[in-house]
Amino acid sequence: MSKAAEFLIVRFGLYPFLHRDVHTLSTGEIRKVLLVRALSTRPQLLVLDNAFDGLDVPSRAALGDLVSKTLRGFRPDILVQGVSS
Repeated sequence: MSKAAEFLIVRFGLYPFLHRDVHTLSTGEIRKVLLVRALSTRPQLLVLDNAFDGLDVPSRAALGDLVSKTLRGFRPDILVQGVSS
């Protein structure tokens, strides 16, 4: 597991879910797992469509914080909707 994945697992509170079967996870938990999987690979392009749907309030705040921090330093013409950069 990469350091980025470990950081995101802790950040999204997924550590207790590491050894659970996928079919026992809620929709929000599965979304968190998919987000961690996508973000931990440090992709050159990542399209988040309705990324906050199904997430609990702390996870929404964590994702918003991660996206905001990621966007700092990028050109101002980057397309972002729903997250102030």
